[in-house]
Amino acid sequence: SQSLTQQKRDTISELGATVESINSMAQSVAQLNKAIKTNTIAGLPVNDLEDQRDLLANQLSEASGATLRAGDFNQVNVVLNGTGLVQGESAASLSLDTTGAGAALRWSSDNSIASVTSGKAGGELDAINGTIPAYIAKLDTVAATLRDQVNQVHSAIGGSIAVADQNQAAAGNLQFDIGLDNGAFATVTIAGADWSGAGGAAALQAALQGA
Repeated sequence: SQSLTQQKRDTISELGATVESINSMAQSVAQLNKAIKTNTIAGLPVNDLEDQRDLLANQLSEASGATLRAGDFNQVNVVLNGTGLVQGESAASLSLDTTGAGAALRWSSDNSIASVTSGKAGGELDAINGTIPAYIAKLDTVAATLRDQVNQVHSAIGGSIAVADQNQAAAGNLQFDIGLDNGAFATVTIAGADWSGAGGAAALQAALQGA
């Protein structure tokens, strides 16, 4: 459980690095879109700029799970579940929220939840919020079951002996049926004695232990 908890912390750190990378690539794609638009309008070559932009846009898509859509002036828009991560020359950014039990991604502009369900970031979110906690819960269930079983085995023995039978000086031997580890019951006999006086309890305990 401690190992899984540490793995969750590590994955949250990895997700933080992924978010930083997403924001950086989004800015770069927007800047390249701007340069491509400028050159296109001016009739200048854009092939090299498009190659750089396409490589970054694909990496951004893999990291965020976003889709790519063609825009005006040979630009590319990057759309994250209906919201523009890159829209022409403008780029949005994401932030990592770990104030709850798990983790969430939010849009920095209005702090609303960013729906990220795929890509590298989506996989890390699923591990943090789903897979790892599920394994920890299963371990907790195993531990609780083991605890309850052990406590049941070591629970106190209940019952009482009638006052008339507590003085065994003339009543004969004590006999008990005892079953260990769910095995067959065996009869244990302890010679009768008077345990009512001083030291009687200790004498009875010694007799029981030696039976």
